[in-house]
Amino acid sequence: MTGPEHYHEAERLVASTSLRNPLPEDANKLAAAQVHATLALAAATIDTADLCPSVAWVEVTRGAA
Repeated sequence: MTGPEHYHEAERLVASTSLRNPLPEDANKLAAAQVHATLALAAATIDTADLCPSVAWVEVTRGAA
């Protein structure tokens, strides 16, 4: 999953919850959304860094096996 895909999944999960009258399963959705948002942030940080990331990191962030 790419950074933008993680971001969109986080948005989708938050939108699918009932924040006014939360249901028990909403806590799991919000926790998953937080993970996806964190991964999106990590990907964005690497994408904009003036560093030369290791080959392993490039493979991980680009979804290579």
